[in-house]
Amino acid sequence: CPHGRRIMPVIIGQRLRAKRWTWRGLLFVAAGFALSPCLRLRTCAALPWVRQAPQGILTDVARSCSETARQGRERAAEVIDADIANAVYCPECRFHGLGLLEDAVDSAAVRCMREEACRLVEQGRLTPSGDPTEPQLSPQFKKYLGSLPTLTILKPGQAERESLPGLSYGSAFLESVCQQLSSLRPENEPLEPGTLQLACYDGEGTAYHVHEDYVSAGEYDPDDLPEHHRFSMKRRVTAILYLQDEWNEEAGGNFRGHVRRPPEEGQPASDEFVDVQQKGASMLLFRS
Repeated sequence: CPHGRRIMPVIIGQRLRAKRWTWRGLLFVAAGFALSPCLRLRTCAALPWVRQAPQGILTDVARSCSETARQGRERAAEVIDADIANAVYCPECRFHGLGLLEDAVDSAAVRCMREEACRLVEQGRLTPSGDPTEPQLSPQFKKYLGSLPTLTILKPGQAERESLPGLSYGSAFLESVCQQLSSLRPENEPLEPGTLQLACYDGEGTAYHVHEDYVSAGEYDPDDLPEHHRFSMKRRVTAILYLQDEWNEEAGGNFRGHVRRPPEEGQPASDEFVDVQQKGASMLLFRS
């Protein structure tokens, strides 16, 4: 997406949920080669695990949406194995199973998803709350209060119905990641996909504030929240797949994971959080 705009299909309802429990997702960019598939464990205050996904067959985005969806499901089966499932569920991990799968999907798929996401942004389909009837932010709002992330919720089968082959691939990929994690850890609660969230951070200081994806049922009234946030108590795993094509550290926007909720005032200790640069085609996974 031009000018450093970040497009992130975030599965917040495609959060893995245990046949009752939810999950979320994001996207990254793929390299043209594969490194060793070994899981690399990290020490404290660094990302607990990083893995380079094996190189796959380049996605043919010129095919039908049903075909690209099939390719997305096959790719998830290639990259999610028992080592990754065990790392996500590792009880000793200080950052709740947080880890990075590099080159989770290939460059052709990322490019197609990003182009489709940019078109949806240009059409005004993404709004601050995800409600498609909500008006866009006015220039005056942005001038005095700043910009906000915008998002939309892609319902099951919506990408295929709208003839979006890239997002059909991404939706199927993330749904299959959920299914793979669930099947590889049968001793845990079975997971099922939730809603699929596509979000755009267009610079100008937009960011997610510190929050927890899982919220216990006693802490909120579902009727006070948008529909896609009403099942926060069901979330179990979050997957984030990044779609930007270019990134540098000066642009900011890194993902920050915390060991525990940080203090309301001041900064957490340096070993209490980890920052992850958001490479396109990569996927973050962690327990919600």
